[in-house]
Amino acid sequence: MLDLAAAFEASPNPYMVLDRELRYVAVNKAYLEVTGRTREQLIGHRLLQMFPHDPADPNNEPATQLVRSIERVFATGEPGVLPFIHYRIAIDGEYRDHYWSATHTPLFDTDGTVEFVLQHTVNVTKLREKRITTSPQVAAGVLDRAERVDRMLRELLSVFDQAPGFFAFLRGPDHVFELANRAYYRLVNGREVIGKSVREALPEVGTEYFDLLDRVYATGEPFIGNAMPVVIALDDGGVEHRYVDFIYQPLIAGDGSTVGLIVSGHEVTARIRAEQARTAIEARAHQLSRVLDETRDFVGIANMGSRPTYVNPAGLRLIGIPDLASMPADFVDCFVPAQRAFVRDVVVPTAMREGYWEGELLFRNAQTCEEIPVLYAIFPLRDGRGETAALATISRDLRTQKETERERIELLEAEQAARSQAERSSHLMDQFLATVSHELRTPLTAILGWMQMLRSGMVAPEKRERALEVVERNAHVQAQLVEDLLDVSRIITGKLPMDMEPTDIAGVIGAAVETVRPVAENKGVRLDIFVEGNATVQGDSSRLQQVVWNLLSNAVKFTPKDGLVALRAESRGDFVEISISDTGIGIAKEFLPHVFDRFRQAEEGSTRRLGGLGLGLSIVQHVVTMHGGSVSATSEGPGSGATFTVRLPTMRGHVSANHRVAYTPPAKLSGMRVLVVDDEEDTRSYVRSLLEQCQATVTTADSAAAAYDAIQRERPDVMISDLGMPGEDGYNLIRRVRALPDEHGGRTPAVALTAYARKEDRTRAMLAGFQNHVPKPVEPAELLAVVASLAPR
Repeated sequence: MLDLAAAFEASPNPYMVLDRELRYVAVNKAYLEVTGRTREQLIGHRLLQMFPHDPADPNNEPATQLVRSIERVFATGEPGVLPFIHYRIAIDGEYRDHYWSATHTPLFDTDGTVEFVLQHTVNVTKLREKRITTSPQVAAGVLDRAERVDRMLRELLSVFDQAPGFFAFLRGPDHVFELANRAYYRLVNGREVIGKSVREALPEVGTEYFDLLDRVYATGEPFIGNAMPVVIALDDGGVEHRYVDFIYQPLIAGDGSTVGLIVSGHEVTARIRAEQARTAIEARAHQLSRVLDETRDFVGIANMGSRPTYVNPAGLRLIGIPDLASMPADFVDCFVPAQRAFVRDVVVPTAMREGYWEGELLFRNAQTCEEIPVLYAIFPLRDGRGETAALATISRDLRTQKETERERIELLEAEQAARSQAERSSHLMDQFLATVSHELRTPLTAILGWMQMLRSGMVAPEKRERALEVVERNAHVQAQLVEDLLDVSRIITGKLPMDMEPTDIAGVIGAAVETVRPVAENKGVRLDIFVEGNATVQGDSSRLQQVVWNLLSNAVKFTPKDGLVALRAESRGDFVEISISDTGIGIAKEFLPHVFDRFRQAEEGSTRRLGGLGLGLSIVQHVVTMHGGSVSATSEGPGSGATFTVRLPTMRGHVSANHRVAYTPPAKLSGMRVLVVDDEEDTRSYVRSLLEQCQATVTTADSAAAAYDAIQRERPDVMISDLGMPGEDGYNLIRRVRALPDEHGGRTPAVALTAYARKEDRTRAMLAGFQNHVPKPVEPAELLAVVASLAPR
């Protein structure tokens, strides 16, 4: 390290530094020897105060020349030279003659103003005493050497003064300031320290530092301090706490003694405070990180390029992404595709413009593809300059809230539906009883009337045959009405008998057609019958004939004269499909969903154009279902006719002793994958055994959560689920299943098998997403028939 204080002190020529008041700021050892003064006598005192006028020279011309040269340097900023100057110095009360050659060099502050003048002198007294001729050549040589030395010292002092680190030279055991550079003055807030001891100049720094200085001076061993705290007094009476890295370096004389200390170092207050601030920030960041890790809300940050830079654990779980590195390059891709343009073009610009945006949006789970409703809030994060540096979001999962709202709405709707259904059922029952009364009384009127006329002899012989035909026809009508009522009663009580045996479907259709044909011909309605092949089904021939007859009778009844009723029977794989189409009055769109309802008719009340109890189609549906088939109706509306389609599986079987259905499974059940969900082990075991006997592959689950996983893992063809289960019920399970994509089982056909058997329970199950609702206890044949009807086509 360049030791400027040592160089200044070791120069053989006298040096002094004066401020603008011509006060001594610094002197070297050579100057003290020449002048016979001590530093304590000079530092801080004025030049002419220490060296007053010579009494022998009233004009004090040498002093005047010296002062003028120095003041000229302060005024012009240009160096000055006095080749020879005679000056008598009083030493110990005796004036002695001295001859000098002096160079005055300006020392500038940071704004270019001359702050000090450095005087470098060469003592030419001995040359004068030896009478050496001071020729111009000799003088020039002396000046040249003086200027070189002066230039070197000036450069050294400039480096010393402008160094970024602080420097000071302390003389003697009292540590008196002799030199200090600008950085040191900045450290002590510009306080004047030259000529003062450390204890006098900086009393607030404390005894710890004074003791250190004393120890270094006494031992000659340097001290190095890192990030040492120091207290500096302020002009307003307060104090400022600062930090410094410094060295106390002893200055050793030729004889090995310590003459002073060099203090050098750097202020590191800004660094230490930055480190302290960083430590505090890191602590707060750690606390915030723990908060973010524990919160259940989605918290994320994205840069101005929309790339996510932070997502908390709850956020990653919500969108089904394992870690930040797996996040999409654009956070907009976390939303469902339909909302991405809205987020990019509306949400983000609004947040940037207004500072905040909040609303409901849908996240898309990357693993399950579930659409997750969230309350999404987004706002810009700004840097220290107030410019937007990133975008932050806090989003709350609304699924539980939505589910609660949905359940509340569903309960309300179910209650309203139940009330409406009860009111409707009451109305339908009233209407039905009125219709029954009408339909029974009408044929009875004809029967009683003609019989009384026949008995009284009021009917002419030629009209008796006609009268008997009317009586017989109305008796058949009345018998059919009674039979329909009995069938409905048997269906309601579960006692409708079935005599199952191999049945030729063509024979069934033929018998039904022959029964209906006279009515059709009498009305002028054309029948078009086509039966493909000779398919055989396992069934009750009389009940199947009842189905075909009912559908044909309805078609003829609702088709006007010259209309057409067409029947087509064709094989469709493992099914026989019978379709009956007519060109009749058609069915209104709003009535189609109720066409198979019990007691329902499109026309009601006293203005009905056609008779009937409205039971036939309900009986048709039940009989077809008991045969493992299905029936459907289509119509383009009033005046467009209607088509009823019956699908019956080919089956083999036998009739049990009590004429219940003894069921061998339909061929379509073989190989079917069925998931059975019930928290009761006995029920699961029973249903599993029943289905496995029918060659179905069965998986069971004892909870909704296990079933949800099995749906995605096993991909069953049909799910049979209980509704009342602990933790999560069947309603919520089917809603979660329906939220899955098709490829993950979202459209799996489902049957609700439950002890909740009320009408409103069925309505709620169907609204939740089940295709069928089967109340417990269930007949094996009915359950197998329902499962077969839901098999993939």
